[in-house]
Amino acid sequence: MKKKFLIKIPKNTCVIYSEQKKIITIINPAITKSLILNLKLRVVISKNLIEVTNNFLIQTSNNCKKQVVAFQGMLVALIKQILLETCSIICEKLKFIGVGYRAFEVEKLKNLLMFKLGYSHFLYFKTPSKLEISCRKFTKLFILGNSY
Repeated sequence: MKKKFLIKIPKNTCVIYSEQKKIITIINPAITKSLILNLKLRVVISKNLIEVTNNFLIQTSNNCKKQVVAFQGMLVALIKQILLETCSIICEKLKFIGVGYRAFEVEKLKNLLMFKLGYSHFLYFKTPSKLEISCRKFTKLFILGNSY
C-alpha cells in the first residue's frame, strides 16, 4: 500500500525539512512558518515539489496502515495551508449591522480595539501584532495579514 502525495512549491519560497527533528520549515521573504510532524513519514523535497510518502511501511497491520494514510492526507493539507498562508495576504472585511454596534480604534494604543455591541459597557480586544487592523468607518473593520 504505497501512496504518495505531491505538493507544488511556489516561486520565492524555500522549504527545509529536518528528518531528525521532524520539522518542516517554509521560508518566504515576508514570513517563516514551521510544522512539527508527530509521525515519521518520508518527505522528499525535489526542485519544485514536496513528496510525502509512506513507502517505508512494509509489515504493519491494515488498521495501522489506514491510520497512517489518514495522517498522511492531513499532513499534506497542513503543508498546503502553510504554503497558502506564507504566499498570500488574507483580507477580511467585517460589517457591523444593527443599531449601536460600533468598533473604535484606541488612539493611544495601536493594537487595541474597542467595541460597542449593545452592552452597558465597552468590550476591549487586543489584536495580534502580525495582523493589521483598521477601522475606517465605525461599522466596518478591515483585517489584513498572512497569519492567524
